Amino acid sequence: MYIPKLPLFFCVTLIILNVLDVITTYYGLRIGLSEANPLFKHHIVPVKLIAPVILMVLVQFTYIFYEKHSFLVGLTVNGFILILLNVLYTVIVISNVTHILLARCG
Repeated sequence: MYIPKLPLFFCVTLIILNVLDVITTYYGLRIGLSEANPLFKHHIVPVKLIAPVILMVLVQFTYIFYEKHSFLVGLTVNGFILILLNVLYTVIVISNVTHILLARCG
């Protein structure tokens, strides 16, 4: 089975960003910050570890059913979702790091 390199790249970066999100959230909680996402407020570690797996299953589901459908020029639905999730988690990690730095400096 052929696995395209671009979706594989975005899958790997999504996993890395999720790990960074868990690490920065855990560190932020240890220095006295609080979780901003109401979905994760009470069960931080289990839900934050399961959420990326669920996201990847959904992405693979879209790949199976929409791999031939082009959403934009040269971009499949699966590719668009992967890029969107990468952007979302990048913003989340940047936000976490920013809050940690502000808490430590101020």
